[in-house]
Amino acid sequence: MKNFCLLFSLLLILNLYGCGRIDSIDTEKFQEIMLKNELTTADVTEGYSNTEMIDKVVDATVKDNYKIQFIKANTEEDAKMLFKINKEELESIYKTGTYVNGTVSDVNSIKFTLENDDYYIYLRQVDDTLLYVLAKKDSKKTVKKLINALGY
Repeated sequence: MKNFCLLFSLLLILNLYGCGRIDSIDTEKFQEIMLKNELTTADVTEGYSNTEMIDKVVDATVKDNYKIQFIKANTEEDAKMLFKINKEELESIYKTGTYVNGTVSDVNSIKFTLENDDYYIYLRQVDDTLLYVLAKKDSKKTVKKLINALGY
């Protein structure tokens, strides 16, 4: 009976640890999902100045409607720092007029959303990755479907 209680407790702890956990993807999976959704991607890593924190950046942009970037950082700490830097920059630029924003933390991720009169912004750090979405408001539904397809 004692062993059963110990085993049950261990299973309960493992189950709770898994709750709220998001599986991160890699740049190849990002590109595959974008391709399935008829979007082209480009490696834009060389265009970034803070390359000591970044392993790879892949971009999927649809004209002037929206931009989705997937960033693979060198470490989880680098991804968290990139999240913080981008969040502060996005707030300083887009937190104008009427807006709604929020930040949510899970076991292995942080999510930030901001929506104003013109834009929908979504930023999510999962493990050592970062998803950056900047979309015109009329593209919100489309980018939310892409975010869901990525599992982010």
